[in-house]
Amino acid sequence: MERPVTGEFNPYFSRYINLVPEGSFYDLLRQNTEEVQSRFESLPKGKENLAYAPSKWTVNQMLLHMTDTERVMSFRALLASRGDREAECPSMDQDLFAVNAEINGRNLAQLLDEFLAVRKSTVYLLENISAEKSKWRVNVAGHSVSPRALGYVIIGHAIHHLRILETRYL
Repeated sequence: MERPVTGEFNPYFSRYINLVPEGSFYDLLRQNTEEVQSRFESLPKGKENLAYAPSKWTVNQMLLHMTDTERVMSFRALLASRGDREAECPSMDQDLFAVNAEINGRNLAQLLDEFLAVRKSTVYLLENISAEKSKWRVNVAGHSVSPRALGYVIIGHAIHHLRILETRYL
């Protein structure tokens, strides 16, 4: 999958897309999956319920946020790649998702398993979108976005949160 060009996504998403290094998209996606798994599996015991400041998410909440965001981005990619030009996707209210997530009683290992299951589904979806259809668009909150842009957002969003994990939680 080729890197998206300006105009294929809301400029807000540049903050994530620009974090993705050059290289084969699928190699980068695989490496990103391994890095997320490794970082969360090696987290020191007792850190999963830590928030680095008042009103900030815990590590568990951050991982579930990463999973929820990937679900939303993948669904948008599905709509675009299937030609649903009529779909009007709303923006995602990450704080609303976090408040309403059922996270109590769930541990880091369970949340990581869920992330990896969602990522596996994302890989299957993106691997089977043709180069032509990867440029098709869906409307998200008044901006059009392509599946390939969403693929890069998925990787960049995970990189963003891994950096936060390293700098603020560890």
